[in-house]
Amino acid sequence: MAQLSESDRLFIAQRRARKHMGLFVVPGVLLALMLIWGSLFFWWPTAVNPKAIWGAQEAGMLDCGSGVLSSYATGAAVLVNVAFALLCANLVAQIAWSRSERRYLKLIEKAALESPTV
Repeated sequence: MAQLSESDRLFIAQRRARKHMGLFVVPGVLLALMLIWGSLFFWWPTAVNPKAIWGAQEAGMLDCGSGVLSSYATGAAVLVNVAFALLCANLVAQIAWSRSERRYLKLIEKAALESPTV
């Protein structure tokens, strides 16, 4: 195995310093995002729940006037849910990537310990 250059060693050291992001920071952000998303269903249901919009329209609490405006309100609620789902999926992918990154760093460390120094 060839000896690593100084820039390669610096690159690996920087990656090692950031490997704990996937262990603690990203899952924490995912949990916070899911809590925010879930809390919107209780505190601001018309932002995320299309059925709440329909119920408010039928009860007369939400005056959308025309059918187009009610379609926009329902579409906005669906888009908010899609945005939250995409953000959560992105964070799950980052956690999976971080897991493989930690494995690669362990393999590099193991190879460096096993290789004879010249």
